[in-house]
Amino acid sequence: FSFDGKAQRNLAVNIWSLDMLENGDIVSGDSSGFVRIWDGKFGSLLKSFPLHNKDVLAVVCRGNKVFSTGVDGQINMLANEASASASASGSGSDLQWGFKGKKRPHSHDVMALALAQGGALFSAGN
Repeated sequence: FSFDGKAQRNLAVNIWSLDMLENGDIVSGDSSGFVRIWDGKFGSLLKSFPLHNKDVLAVVCRGNKVFSTGVDGQINMLANEASASASASGSGSDLQWGFKGKKRPHSHDVMALALAQGGALFSAGN
C-alpha cells in the first residue's frame, strides 16, 4: 500500500516508524505527528490519531496496545477495547481504538521504544 504524502496542509509527510499488530494491520508514525492504523491486507487507512506536536519517531505494538513517541519527548498509549455497544450486546467483534494516556519521561527527542516480554516499556532518548 502507499501513502500519498500530502495528508496535512499540502506538506510532504514522511513515515518514520512502522510496526505490525497481531492481526496483520500496520501501525505507522509520521512527520505530521500522527499515529495511523492501516489495514494490513488492503492498505486502507482505518484510524488516524494526532497524538504528537511534532514527528513520531517510534511506534511499538503488543497485543491490544500501541505506544508512540517522538520529537516532543512524550510517550502515548492507544488501546483497542470493546465499545459500549459491543459490551451491551455481549459481542466482542466491535473493537475500537482509543487514546488511553501519556507520559513525558524525556525532555527532548525519544528515538526508540521497546517492549520486553513481561510488558515493561523501554525508551531511549534525551
